[in-house]
Amino acid sequence: MTSDNGPVRRAAETLVVGLLIGILAIIFAISFSAIVFSGPLARFLPQGIGIALFSATVLNTLIGLGSSYRGMIGPPQDMTAAILALAAAQFAAVPALTVAGAPLFETAVVMLAVAALSTGVVLMALGRFRLGLLVRFIPYPVVGGFLAATGWLLIKGATGFMTDMPVQLGTLAKLGETSTLVAWVPGALLGIAMLVASRRVKHAATLPVVLVLGGVVFYAVAALAGYSAEALQARGLLIGPLPPAGMWQPLTPDVLGRADWGAIGAAWPLLASTVALAVVGVLLNATGIEFATHREVDLDRELRAAGLANVAVSAGGGLIGFQGLGLTVLAERLGRPSRAVPLVVALLSAVALFAGAGVLSFVPRMIVGGVTIFIGLDFLANWLVESRRRLPVSEYAIVLLIFAVAAGVGFLEGVAVGLFAGLVLFVLSYSRADIVRHRLTRATFRSNVDRPQADEQKLIDRGSEIEILVLEGYIFFGTAHRLIADIEARTAAEPRTVRFLVLDLRLVSGMDSSAVHAFAKLRRLAEQRGFTILLSEPPPAALAQFRRDAGGDEIGMPVLPDLDHAVEWCECRLLEEDPDWRDAPMEQLADCLGREVGDTEMALRIARYFEPLSLGDGGIVMEGGSHGRDLYFLESGRLAVSDPDGGARSRRLRSILAGNVVGEIGLYLGLPRTATVVAQGACGLQRLSEAAFETMQIEEPAAAGALHKFVLRRAVLRLAHANRHLLALTR
Repeated sequence: MTSDNGPVRRAAETLVVGLLIGILAIIFAISFSAIVFSGPLARFLPQGIGIALFSATVLNTLIGLGSSYRGMIGPPQDMTAAILALAAAQFAAVPALTVAGAPLFETAVVMLAVAALSTGVVLMALGRFRLGLLVRFIPYPVVGGFLAATGWLLIKGATGFMTDMPVQLGTLAKLGETSTLVAWVPGALLGIAMLVASRRVKHAATLPVVLVLGGVVFYAVAALAGYSAEALQARGLLIGPLPPAGMWQPLTPDVLGRADWGAIGAAWPLLASTVALAVVGVLLNATGIEFATHREVDLDRELRAAGLANVAVSAGGGLIGFQGLGLTVLAERLGRPSRAVPLVVALLSAVALFAGAGVLSFVPRMIVGGVTIFIGLDFLANWLVESRRRLPVSEYAIVLLIFAVAAGVGFLEGVAVGLFAGLVLFVLSYSRADIVRHRLTRATFRSNVDRPQADEQKLIDRGSEIEILVLEGYIFFGTAHRLIADIEARTAAEPRTVRFLVLDLRLVSGMDSSAVHAFAKLRRLAEQRGFTILLSEPPPAALAQFRRDAGGDEIGMPVLPDLDHAVEWCECRLLEEDPDWRDAPMEQLADCLGREVGDTEMALRIARYFEPLSLGDGGIVMEGGSHGRDLYFLESGRLAVSDPDGGARSRRLRSILAGNVVGEIGLYLGLPRTATVVAQGACGLQRLSEAAFETMQIEEPAAAGALHKFVLRRAVLRLAHANRHLLALTR
């Protein structure tokens, strides 16, 4: 029985949800049309309502079918309607549109069509090229200030609609007159009641109940005062009377020909800002729906769906619309998501458009104005009150700045000032960011060159003379200046110990020309204070900039392929200052063992089990992945240890000089070789085979124990170096 009634119950649930959301969508659409068709356009409000209902029908159909979220509601939008109202208000200053019989309505409709078409094309292009993530790059406080200013515009527009006069500085006194108070105060109280109720009662039916109660109270008070419906219409307290037909007609060549294209062109800044706001609105609403419903939303698909819907709407001079956050979440709370819900909303909007004029005529203006004031107050509450707790002071100041300028001077001026302030805040904030990820010295970060112990001790003693700065992020004039100031302070200390400064640029994403000039200043500072600057692994684009600035291939600073080679370069320069240092040292096995174990006779007994091995340049000592348990001691030359799986981008793991061993992992653990070891130039080695090692353990257990200590000490030294590296890089 349950199974049989399941589809019927779900269909009934979908119908009920669709009807409820549809009624709200119709009221919202009428409210937004009243914002646009106010002031000089107020006499065309019936046609404006028809345009709004046409828009709601088309938008909900195409967005509902094309969205990545089942059940997406796509109503006309308040944010864009507020800006379109500003554009339409400009027509009042055009003499050719203010005389009797002027094509004011045609110009307004074509302006709406141009805005919708432009918005649709831009949205479709962004979705086509998968640029939905653009919303992540818009400064959050700028969006907040923009929405707060939009809330102010909505409240002004709603008040003007209910009083049938523009809300300006010169008309404020009239708002206090008794006849005017009756027109706008009930709507304001309804908007405040909706705001309070929506915040205190978290239930999907809260707003519909408040709206119904508002209508009941309105007609109850009117009945007690003895007003009939005709009297209410005569006093302008109802939307009607509306014509029974002809509220909406598609664009025709005659309408396009009569429109004043010059006036439309003069409004291009507002139209452009409308397109930009629509892009932001689609992405923000879609992201908000994703968070609220815990369902994944494809931003690029939402852009394409909204774009196609707005292109279709433009054919009827419709209002811009896109994914509606509030209505979509409300529909989701009332029932399971279904593509049938937006289709029911579209159907109800079409019925209201073609057969519902009689009913809509009796909708009180206070209901339409109250809904609009509620939305405006909601914006103001979110961005002027509640955002204070979640935004830093500097970002909240930008929100207030945009709102103040938009309310006192103009909407576009507010947005422009906000964008400039956001840019300044970004520059200041990023300039304070530390682009130095790690500050190291040779004492904590050595190259991957295994040197004789005597040389290593010299480098440890002079480790503070090599300083390493690992930079990251984008370097521009602000961060470059801070870097130079930091280096100036560090190198000004007495006594001056820094001899080499390595700037590792591997993590730098880019730099501007001012940063390149800053590096030239840094090079001059190094010459004055007697230290050398090295660049490690600069990005190709940055290196090209350095060369252009220097006017040739020589940039005045050594450039090394990576940090490992840069630190080795500095180590070699320090060691070269020692007259006893040899670039290619030789270390006899017996001599090295004698120093390490402290017993020359024991060293000779160990050395008996090794056999000499000579390799030319490129000779392979061991290959990564191979099985072998031989141990090698390098007496002369150099060995290169590399990752066998690194390919062309492989970095060297180690570079081994005389006096060091290799192959101990295979000897003790029997694991496959973890690296490839190749001779760099002629090398002399001593090899301890697996068989010889086993023989030593049987014949000379004491010698084998001494060898264990020798090899273990070398392994522990490498582990200690690795631990210092790790500790330095995690501070």
